[in-house]
Amino acid sequence: MAHRNENRNLTTWTLALSLAIHAILFSASALTKISAKTTPLKTLQTPAAKIQQLKKTIEQQKLLPKPKVKKPDPSPVLIDTAVAKISQKKIYRHSPQKQFSADLQKLVSKPQPQRLKPATTAKTEFFGSKAFQKNICYVVDCSGSMQGIFYLVKQNLKNSIQKLMPNQYFNIIFFGSNQIYDLGSGSLLRASPDAKKKAFSFINSITPAGNTTPKTALDHAFTLKDPLGTCPELIYFLTDGFEMHENNSNIFMNELEQRRKYLCPKTKLNTIGFWTKPDDCSILSKIAMNSGGTFTHIKKPKTERYIEIE
Repeated sequence: MAHRNENRNLTTWTLALSLAIHAILFSASALTKISAKTTPLKTLQTPAAKIQQLKKTIEQQKLLPKPKVKKPDPSPVLIDTAVAKISQKKIYRHSPQKQFSADLQKLVSKPQPQRLKPATTAKTEFFGSKAFQKNICYVVDCSGSMQGIFYLVKQNLKNSIQKLMPNQYFNIIFFGSNQIYDLGSGSLLRASPDAKKKAFSFINSITPAGNTTPKTALDHAFTLKDPLGTCPELIYFLTDGFEMHENNSNIFMNELEQRRKYLCPKTKLNTIGFWTKPDDCSILSKIAMNSGGTFTHIKKPKTERYIEIE
């Protein structure tokens, strides 16, 4: 009986020892596997984390484009240099604001230079009556009453034509003896040297005679054209008076103005009264005013040595 108990105890201790050994071995084996698994994981995760972090850094810090520098405007700045000098010297360095305002006011109030007329436009003058038109016609009285003063008309007419520019056009119409004398045969001539020479010979050939009949001459002047079909822009109308009563003078002025508006409404008449009486001066003044022109009165001189131009 006692022997059986000893065997049972031995068996029990053997099993317990075996279980303990197996438990120790199992635990050691488990620890070994766990350490084997965790160690490579750490070695693999460390570079992966660094790569991800590097990608984020690259994405976040994108290279920005180089900023564009705005170039200064090459267009000129419309600032008066005198004003700029005042603003630099007197506001910021020396003078107060009131002094600058006074100086600026002087510059603003300073009269501006007048614009020059185009180079293609020449100044024309006939007995003191000035004009700047391109196409000009001279309608001149050569009736018998002009004897004794006609040489002065010829002289002034030649001087006026001599000063015409080559790009201007002109014509001369004399009226007297109930007829007209036309230099250009119904057209305006270019103011070339040959045309001027022809005009001087034409002027020398005229001798005063007959009655004063200006209506036909003026009507003819309204129909003149240059090569481009342009009418006279200005007509110089010179006479020493009219041989008509007041009623006839009114009819003459009305018919003349209607004719002008119909044929060449932009044409101006600069009238010149040569030793004319007050009534004739009134007619010539109204003719000029109706067309937008001017009236010049040449008074009879006290002596024969000079002519007074009003």
